[in-house]
Amino acid sequence: MNGWHGRGPISYSFARWSGVVNMNMIYHLNANDLDEKFIQSLSALFKDKDIEITVSEVHERAYLPRSETNKERLLRTVANVEKGENLIEADTGDLNWSK
Repeated sequence: MNGWHGRGPISYSFARWSGVVNMNMIYHLNANDLDEKFIQSLSALFKDKDIEITVSEVHERAYLPRSETNKERLLRTVANVEKGENLIEADTGDLNWSK
């Protein structure tokens, strides 16, 4: 995007409906990264087009179940915890909490 140096779109798609091409883009960024360059880049990218902007707060681990493999692994792990199976015991005294 024209001069904006934040993270680019993580998802984009093009769809054709009744001869009209529709482009959708999803950006994941921190609110502190929003600046004039980002707005200018969006404006240049979608020049002369009507756009819709939706803002959603994203939990930092929301991406985990997006992959089918990760989703299956997470569900298996939850099931193991609920059954008390395949658990690993750890001594929390070994953890470095000084971060």
